[in-house]
Amino acid sequence: MSNIFRINYNGVNFSCNCAYLSLGCKRYFKNMMNYNQNSMDSKALFESLDKLQETVFRVPINIGDNSIVSSDEQLQVHPHNHRRTLVKFYYANTQQIKLGIETALCSKKYWQGTNLKERAEIWRKCADIIAEEDRHMLNAAIMLGQAKTPKEAEKDTFQLIDLLRKSADYIMRLSKINLSNSNPERIKTTYFQRPLNGFVTAISPFNHNNFSAHLALSPALMGNCVLWKPSSNSIYSDYLVWKATKKAGLPPGVLNFIPCNGNLFVDVVTKSPYFGGLNFAGRTTNFHNIFNVTYLRIKNFKSYPRMVAECSTKNFHFVHESADVNVVAEATAQAAFEYSGQKCSACSCIYVPETLWIQLKKELLDQIACIKVGDPCDFTSVTSAVISELSYERIIKYIKRASDESKCQIIYGGNYCKSHGYFIEPTVVVCNDPLDPLMTQDICGPVLSVYLYKNNELDKIVNLLLKESRYAYTASVFAESKIAHKLIERLSSVSNNFYINESCTGNIMGHPKFSGSRLSGTNDHKSSKFYFMRWACQQLIEEAS
Repeated sequence: MSNIFRINYNGVNFSCNCAYLSLGCKRYFKNMMNYNQNSMDSKALFESLDKLQETVFRVPINIGDNSIVSSDEQLQVHPHNHRRTLVKFYYANTQQIKLGIETALCSKKYWQGTNLKERAEIWRKCADIIAEEDRHMLNAAIMLGQAKTPKEAEKDTFQLIDLLRKSADYIMRLSKINLSNSNPERIKTTYFQRPLNGFVTAISPFNHNNFSAHLALSPALMGNCVLWKPSSNSIYSDYLVWKATKKAGLPPGVLNFIPCNGNLFVDVVTKSPYFGGLNFAGRTTNFHNIFNVTYLRIKNFKSYPRMVAECSTKNFHFVHESADVNVVAEATAQAAFEYSGQKCSACSCIYVPETLWIQLKKELLDQIACIKVGDPCDFTSVTSAVISELSYERIIKYIKRASDESKCQIIYGGNYCKSHGYFIEPTVVVCNDPLDPLMTQDICGPVLSVYLYKNNELDKIVNLLLKESRYAYTASVFAESKIAHKLIERLSSVSNNFYINESCTGNIMGHPKFSGSRLSGTNDHKSSKFYFMRWACQQLIEEAS
């Protein structure tokens, strides 16, 4: 495949083309930074970007009060310019992971005795520190380390601040829960939510900094002590969040920051009889491997580990013949190609009635043609590189397959280039087979697969989704309201979050959204107060008078 599209990086053009027009469905949230060009916020952001690019920082392993440098040095590079290193960090070895376990178990004796109000205040203070002191630096780290545009980075940080504050509110509400008592004169009842037995581990992803931190911090808020294994592709932004928790007063040993090889980490923690739980986000195959290792060692544990996971997705837009084509085109371009299709809620495939395709195709391709792929520090870029070479190679295998397969037709894009950064052009593929791998497998990249169905085959496609979908995360239905609700009722088991006439990435902050079932996860809503109960043991005390 020839590299014929053009990318602009720091004013220098090299192989990769697209003009600029901001994607639709813009969202505005109160108190977000204004990163429009020449604003005061953007100037502060550029100062942080300059600071990060002047020096290669070092990120140690952090266990209790100890900052540890191992012999296994790793690099986090800029995905959009892999010749530049953002930070050097270090992988923990077996002994250091074991030290993390011992530290967590020792620290738990103090931490679980800390009252909920005091814990909640630490979370609120952490939110304030990120919002008022560290915000621009954190956004800069997300931009350089994860190739997010300023608006995407700020959205991520804003959601983190929001989650921290809501988390503090949620546990205060949970502390007020008590059971009904039919005989209070004779029996006094007290209901507790104590931490899990043992220690908890968190394995976090690269694509959502707010989610990564939430995975580690939610169990800690409930009194657990945590070993946090961050993604190697988001080390620095996760480290800045960890530092903010320390500034906020989180005691040593409660949250241990342990970059590590994933297989080694899982092997060591699951050999401990005190392994109490895992909070995971990543690929389904990885979770299967962890689940299998845990199952094989189940007899060795002092309690059954609590397993919570968000896994792979295959989110879709389902278009009915009554849909507004302009709405579909705008929402699909946004959902499929924001952050190069790497969001867990990104649209990966779309089902379209044949009678709408000619018009929708034109509108959709017009929208996509306006997406500029480039340096995230360029305020005119809409999206940038994919996260790593491993991700890049996995995605282009699907593009190459689409190019070689007679039942697939690339109608837009299909080009890629890694000479400077891991850039892949937004790509649209029409598939003749609804069970083609491009329609069914998790790609996690800027590839949108399209299946055209005859208007009289709607029931067939609905039944196919019900039977064949491996994943169930988010989906959108585009149709007149009554028809959309009927379709959602029929498709209820193939998505945990449905949207009507808007993108499957959703628009409203604060909803307890984005939770996967089937092979997309264990169906625990991360921004719901009930999520925190997964990290507690329910305990009742009855006292007779």
